[in-house]
Amino acid sequence: MSRVEAAQLVPINDVQPSLFAGRKLRVAGTVTALASSTLLILSDLHPRTNQPPSSVLVDLSLCAVPSPPLKTPLMVLGTLVQRSTPIDLAFATAPARIPHTDPQVAATVFPLHTDIRLPNRFFVLEALVCKPLDHTFDLALWNHAARLRSHADWSTR
Repeated sequence: MSRVEAAQLVPINDVQPSLFAGRKLRVAGTVTALASSTLLILSDLHPRTNQPPSSVLVDLSLCAVPSPPLKTPLMVLGTLVQRSTPIDLAFATAPARIPHTDPQVAATVFPLHTDIRLPNRFFVLEALVCKPLDHTFDLALWNHAARLRSHADWSTR
C-alpha cells in the first residue's frame, strides 16, 4: 500500500515554484484578487522583515465551496502545478469597473496595494481543500510558525 504524501506547511512568501512544483502544499493568506468563481490570488500580507508581500494563484475548481469574497483570510491545501501556457493576470492589475448599484464591490486590491508581488503566471495551486478563516485566526503568527517549520524541514534534507 502506498503512503500518501503529506502537505508541506509553507508561507506563501517562501513558495519557490521550481522547488515546490508537483508537491502538496498548505498555505494561508488573504484573497487579494478574484478572476472568476474558481481562480483567485492569495497573498501573504505578513512577510519576513524587509520582504514585499508575495502571492500565489489558486484554482478552486476541485473544491466544493463557493468562491470566497475579496479580503477573506483563507487556508488552502493543494498541489502546485506548472501550466504550459501562462495565466493572464490582467484581472489583478487593471482596476475593475465598479457597478453604480454596488460601490462596495471590487475584484482586486492590487491597484491600491502596489507593493504586493504578483504571482508566477505559470504555476497554480490546485486546491483540494479550501477553508475560510475567521477573525480570530492570526495569519502573522501562522506564517511565522510555518516559516520556522519549513526552515526546519528543508535544513534537515
